[in-house]
Amino acid sequence: YPDPNDPETCLHGSSPPPYYLMYPTNRLFDTMSACCAHYDCTNWVSPTTAPTTTPTTVPTTSPTETKRWYDDWNDVEDKCVFGTGFYAMQELFETREECCQQFDDGCVDWAPPTVAPTTSASPTTSPTKTPTS
Repeated sequence: YPDPNDPETCLHGSSPPPYYLMYPTNRLFDTMSACCAHYDCTNWVSPTTAPTTTPTTVPTTSPTETKRWYDDWNDVEDKCVFGTGFYAMQELFETREECCQQFDDGCVDWAPPTVAPTTSASPTTSPTKTPTS
């Protein structure tokens, strides 16, 4: 039924004004869509129709959320995080290393990977130190 205080709004409920019950024509409707079609509601968006295609059975090729490395502005230390919680004006990075390079001393909780040693010692067959208690 139309809102008696706002002619561009329809209400849904079981308590319309009494005179609406006495004169229901163009006042009481079976659905919000019917009421708003008659009163041209400004606050109503009619429901959409059913989807036109069925869902895919496999994931799509591109993700719906873009996760990137970014400077955690909520942390006082120089730190990069991976996710979607960045602000629109933040610079985004593909890798943690790229993100950490923006700080003079790098990230406080991460260092770039080192190269593998060129030689390695052979493992010993027994412990080299006495266990501590």
